[in-house]
Amino acid sequence: MTNSITLSTCSVQDFYNILLSLKCITPIHARIHKLLCAMQDNMSTSAQIVLYIYFSLLDDGNTRLPLDVDKALNKWLNKFFSQLKLYQTDQTAWLANRESTENDFRIILTKGIADLLHNYDRIIEDRKPGEKTPNEHSTSKHQAIKCATKPFVRVPDDIEPIQYLYATRYFDAK
Repeated sequence: MTNSITLSTCSVQDFYNILLSLKCITPIHARIHKLLCAMQDNMSTSAQIVLYIYFSLLDDGNTRLPLDVDKALNKWLNKFFSQLKLYQTDQTAWLANRESTENDFRIILTKGIADLLHNYDRIIEDRKPGEKTPNEHSTSKHQAIKCATKPFVRVPDDIEPIQYLYATRYFDAK
């Protein structure tokens, strides 16, 4: 990985390649990303990058992403800079520009989280804490059919006034 790509100008593919080179993500996430983009038209670059950040944090056991910029930024920067130290042979430019990198991530997370909070109803459903997806619902002909769930769930926290993004399977398992 070289520092010729800056966060403020990188494409989603560039960002994926950065994460891949730092062993923050696996190739399966590119396939999941492609599927999500097929399900949800016109997803913003920032929202796509935030989803890649979620996938990376998920690999560390984080089943939810705070939809609060400061909380998400702290969680992400801890991982990103740790991975840089482990896998980047020439860390000096990234670490010397740490403040710039943090600001770039803050801008990306601010835009991406705003999108994820208010858009993308084809891939994100809203639920209350503890609410499960109903197994069945009635159609206009009163026939019971299986409910399909969306890949992600947006849930307000029980204690704090913020929301979290979960992969549906992890939310339903808790």
